[in-house]
Amino acid sequence: MLVLSSKRIKLVALDYQHLQLWAKNWADLEKSLGVLPLIPDIDKDYQVEIEDALQHYWLPKVRENTAHYEWFTAWQIIHLTENVIIGGIGLMGLPDENGQTMTGYHIDRRFQHQGFASEALQLLVAWAFQHPDLQSIIATVPLENTPSHKVLQKNGFEESKRDNELVYWQLPR
Repeated sequence: MLVLSSKRIKLVALDYQHLQLWAKNWADLEKSLGVLPLIPDIDKDYQVEIEDALQHYWLPKVRENTAHYEWFTAWQIIHLTENVIIGGIGLMGLPDENGQTMTGYHIDRRFQHQGFASEALQLLVAWAFQHPDLQSIIATVPLENTPSHKVLQKNGFEESKRDNELVYWQLPR
């Protein structure tokens, strides 16, 4: 199990067994990670998106890519002082033919606006750019999600374009 740490948080890359526990029962995942139980408080739309990703992306992709599962899985963001899962972050696979991958993240409502997303993204970006083929990390954010735009800006991402719904961000090597 790969773990990245800072002063306030740690990121834990879930392997296939952890993802299976999660799919069966969130409390079993919490117990296996040694964290205290906390029912996630996240936007309903994000919850649906996360559940879909678990079943249709993370589980199959991690099963297919065991040697590099960290690039395909959900990383749990764990608050070190509280010892609870406060969100998730991840990448969309190894760098593609253009040397790109994509990132996404979410933070429990009770822990938003405290810099945890920025801190988690900083840890993940530093780890990801150790891969020699990675040239840039991209992200897409709904226009109205100002806090997420600020997280990306704090981490050096630059707006590359926008449309009627999304802002497209990129962080070059």
